[in-house]
Amino acid sequence: MKNVFASIMLVGLVAQACAQTTNEDPRFKDSKDLKITKADVVFDSQLQQLVWSINVEGMAGKLKPTAVGQLDGAPVLGYVFPTTLSSEAVGFDKTEGIV
Repeated sequence: MKNVFASIMLVGLVAQACAQTTNEDPRFKDSKDLKITKADVVFDSQLQQLVWSINVEGMAGKLKPTAVGQLDGAPVLGYVFPTTLSSEAVGFDKTEGIV
């Protein structure tokens, strides 16, 4: 179950990074390489963890942001699985919103 929470926390960090509005690349808006066609979350009982899968119309990983040479202001691409989990459910302080 710890792996589930780690995965959810990673998704939250990626979502926060994707929320920035600077350095937006117009190639990303209509790219088939980013268009989700299917998403699944399946529990693997042998591994005792959730396996998160996303299929895209194009080629996943083909389109990449241009490096800016520093972390601050760098563009980030990521897919987000929205959940209904509260921040407290994954180890954060109580706050508004969901993970």
